[in-house]
Amino acid sequence: KRALTESIHEGIHKSILSGYLSNIATKKDGNVFRAARGRDVMIFPGSGLFNKGCSWIVAAEMVKTSRLFARTVAKIDPRWLEALGGDRCKSSYADPHWEKSRGEVMVFQEVTLYGLPIVTRRPVSYGPVNPEEAHDIFIRSALLAGEVAEHFSFLDHNRTLIKKIGGLEDKLRHRGILAGEEVIAEFYSTNLKGVFDIRSLKRLIKEKGTDNFLKISEEDLLLLQPDKKQLAQYPDKITVGDTPLKISYKFAPGKEDDGVTVSVPSTLLSRFSTEPIEGGIPGFFREKVTALIKGLPKRYRRRLVPVSETVEVIVNEMGQRDEPLLSTLARFVYRRFAVDIPASVWQDVEVPEHLKMRVSLTDEQGRELEAGRDIGVLGRSYVPSSGQTEKAAWKEARAKWEKTGITSWDFGALPETVPIGAHLIAYPGLEPAGTTVNIRLFRTFEEASGAHRKGVRDLFCIYFAKDLKFLKRNLSLPKKGIEGADYFGGELAVGEALYQHVVEVLFNQDFRSEESFYAYAKTVEGTILSYGKSLKDQAIQVLNAYYRTRIALHNLEHANKANKEVLSLCGFIRGGLDTLVPKNFLTRYDMDRLAQLPRYLKGMEVRATRGANDLEKDEKKQAEAEVFVQSYREMMNSLSPHASLEKREAVDAYRWMVEEFKVSLFAQELKTRFPISKKRLEEKKAEIERMV
Repeated sequence: KRALTESIHEGIHKSILSGYLSNIATKKDGNVFRAARGRDVMIFPGSGLFNKGCSWIVAAEMVKTSRLFARTVAKIDPRWLEALGGDRCKSSYADPHWEKSRGEVMVFQEVTLYGLPIVTRRPVSYGPVNPEEAHDIFIRSALLAGEVAEHFSFLDHNRTLIKKIGGLEDKLRHRGILAGEEVIAEFYSTNLKGVFDIRSLKRLIKEKGTDNFLKISEEDLLLLQPDKKQLAQYPDKITVGDTPLKISYKFAPGKEDDGVTVSVPSTLLSRFSTEPIEGGIPGFFREKVTALIKGLPKRYRRRLVPVSETVEVIVNEMGQRDEPLLSTLARFVYRRFAVDIPASVWQDVEVPEHLKMRVSLTDEQGRELEAGRDIGVLGRSYVPSSGQTEKAAWKEARAKWEKTGITSWDFGALPETVPIGAHLIAYPGLEPAGTTVNIRLFRTFEEASGAHRKGVRDLFCIYFAKDLKFLKRNLSLPKKGIEGADYFGGELAVGEALYQHVVEVLFNQDFRSEESFYAYAKTVEGTILSYGKSLKDQAIQVLNAYYRTRIALHNLEHANKANKEVLSLCGFIRGGLDTLVPKNFLTRYDMDRLAQLPRYLKGMEVRATRGANDLEKDEKKQAEAEVFVQSYREMMNSLSPHASLEKREAVDAYRWMVEEFKVSLFAQELKTRFPISKKRLEEKKAEIERMV
């Protein structure tokens, strides 16, 4: 009954309203309403709706006295107005936009009646309203932006092609290869006339039986065809060692990932050599060399002008090598242009960020863990975290892999890495454990490598236990006739040092399979005793020479007790003697180096005898030698932890060149192992300074 009453009431109001549409009004403030045609009207105070808070009203009459009053007023529902207003209603549209979920272009509609808004921001389909604009929005916001909920093979094809050509722009760092959005939009627009939503798109594809007509071609997208030889200079992968690594490119100046990024799995980090990538990719090599030369201090740069011609020579004659770039470049510039530029100068040159290879460390799923361009620091600073999940994974992996009490290689192959959980990597390795060895999981490659070689060594010692027992007896020194042994702890200590030398040289190896372990054991089996005998003979020569030198110094000091200058000379030579032949010389030097020590010791003996007779002449010679001794000290002090193996080996070679130079100065009759002179030492020093 109540519903019927309300329906009758609504019908009466609608009927009255249809005759008084021009007298509608919407609330403005209090009892003041905004009426049709922009008029302000107040509900007459005597009306039953006065102060009733209605939103919309209709009046039977508008009377103007002191102001415009609405008399005989009824409240209305604005939803009735659109149907009753008919053609008198005016529609306007705003904010047309693509709605992915609906698959069509929508717009907000506003409907007014006599200037009063009766409908606001009603979402409606824009296609019937403005087919052309809706079509354009559909093309740009749906197809170009890829904002389509359903799958279409033509979109996959076009995205892949656009990404591929866009990648060429990133590689070549040149915009203008890929056609702009206008070209792609025109392609879609031409082939999709009248289409402005997903329904009409699917209908058209169904009519044609395929969507191939919407697959854009490479010719349509390419504004400029890159040269194939040029593109070959921008590889998608780079090989470091035996491992191919993925390379990505980004042309985004100022951004962190601008330039070239090589993805390095964290499993390879500890063994990752940066040398092959220091020069960057071939496509950037010329630009990088140019930047390096242009960035040199003026005193060097002016000797390499014109820079373009110098770069041309470097690129064509030196080329790009799998060696430290700065060392190679410094060496080549010195030899080709006679310009000696130390490595420290090259290192201080700032080059654009995009020319520095960026390294991205990735987990097993290829997700980036850490990235940076300072490869040396990055390579040494990254240590996997170990949260609760990882701890549990480590515990599980240890239970699976770790073993103790091993006395023979009966555990199969030992991999270099094993995965731990989702992100971590463990490095299996052997480790010494007294009379046995253990298999352990290490967190870093460096830890595993160092321990593993010692573990392999001890496993060989177990395998060759009988041979080594016999070797020890053969390495024992006679109790008489080897007086020099007393300076190194006596015969037993020297014998033990000889034994440790043999074990380290022959057995400190990095084998990871049973086959390689026993194959090596077979080849070395017959050489253990012969190597030990050769080492012992060589050691005896060094000990005897050391003893003779010490006795010669002692005799000189005894004969010149009152001569402070001679005593000072003998003290200086004794200091050099301890540096040349330290307490651990038998485990520190290889056989080849041991063979040279007796001659160096004899040189010291000769120097002491001659120097005592002509101190002034000895002092002059010492001044010549000291220049290079000091150079060696400076080289050692300046060696950074990141110094290349090439430089470390060169510094060590320089040290022995200095020893040969001393022989040429103080005991020329002993002859040097190779030609030596001040000039050769200076050249070697300059060569080392050009190394990184």
